Amino acid sequence: MMKQNRLKVISKYERYIMISIGIIIMSLGFYYFIIPADLVVGGVTGLGLVLSVVFEGFPISAFVLVLNIVLLLVGLMFLGKKIFFRSIYGSLLFPLVLFLMESFLPLIDIKDDLFLAVTFGGILLGVGFGLVIKYGGTSGGTDIPIKILNKRFKMPISIALYSTDGIIILLGVLVFFSL
Repeated sequence: MMKQNRLKVISKYERYIMISIGIIIMSLGFYYFIIPADLVVGGVTGLGLVLSVVFEGFPISAFVLVLNIVLLLVGLMFLGKKIFFRSIYGSLLFPLVLFLMESFLPLIDIKDDLFLAVTFGGILLGVGFGLVIKYGGTSGGTDIPIKILNKRFKMPISIALYSTDGIIILLGVLVFFSL
């Protein structure tokens, strides 16, 4: 006899708690491993890192917040209210958590150990993002232009993702190697 698996129904509060935990885990990965090693991994946070180097003195979280708000408004215009409302929580929570970390937690110096930065940063980003996606959330950012490229131009998600992140990484290379 076959055993039937029943999906557990979770409440809206449980969903937001899990999305919040995922955002916090992602923020830890960025703050303690990716940012101190000056690794531009793509996305809005990668662009925020590049902009914080170009405009010295501004925190990465400020750039991430501004970029996320702009992208939310673009998403509202091109993708509609449903995507906008689904994206707003993570888009605002991520820079808030990052800001709190920048304000109250010391950075660690791991510039000399890129293997450590990439390994643990990647694990934390993957686990955190996995939780966010599993529970129906988004961290905002470049998810929005990727969805626009897919919807408006029928560009496959993978190509849109690689193109968007590739441009950001290329900007990082140009900025960090011109210093």
